[in-house]
Amino acid sequence: MITLKKNDVICCLGDCLTYANNNGYPEYLQKYVNKHLPYLNLSFFNWGKENETIIDFSEKEYIESKSSPFLFNRLNTLLNNQQKPNYIIFCYGMYCGSFGSSSEILFCSFEDNLRKFLDYMLEKQIKVILLTPSPLIMDLVETSTGLVKDNYSKTNPYRYYNEEVLEEFRYTILYTTHEAIIDRVDIYTPLLENKSIAYHKDPVQPTERGQQIIAEEVLSSFYSTIN
Repeated sequence: MITLKKNDVICCLGDCLTYANNNGYPEYLQKYVNKHLPYLNLSFFNWGKENETIIDFSEKEYIESKSSPFLFNRLNTLLNNQQKPNYIIFCYGMYCGSFGSSSEILFCSFEDNLRKFLDYMLEKQIKVILLTPSPLIMDLVETSTGLVKDNYSKTNPYRYYNEEVLEEFRYTILYTTHEAIIDRVDIYTPLLENKSIAYHKDPVQPTERGQQIIAEEVLSSFYSTIN
């Protein structure tokens, strides 16, 4: 369990799932602590960015891949220009595979850059809570899935993107060990188990109830008290 102290700052770093037009799980977390733990004066900040990844698709190995924002291009600016957080909630994966098939290069890049991020957080003395990627709800993909090879996208994902890519990222998040990590939270499983209420039309972006489910899973990691 994580012990939050008075005036702690928690920043939520991730892709569209986190950004959610500033109406996602970071905002639900803030509302919860404001109501139930006002004496702690906790601050949750939404540092999400649409389509962002921890894979640098400008590298030569990914020359055929569609470019996406790369976390490390803005990480220094975030930490230097914003209030330094005590904790960072980290949630990436959906866009890291570009909705395509699996590859050893992809998985090595994901793990290497995760460790690079964790090393940097340790250097900055920031504690990290890792969230698994969310699932892709294939039932909601409108087009025939995975039929246009090498032209994968959110609307034309690889048919086994969950099983062969996201679940591998999930495993990496849950079983990576590092001094900077203080907890890991599986959001993939509860979102998939509750997909009928956690998703509506978008196969990637959860509904408000889906965002609440994420917030509830994160809150289960917190044991709040004043130290």
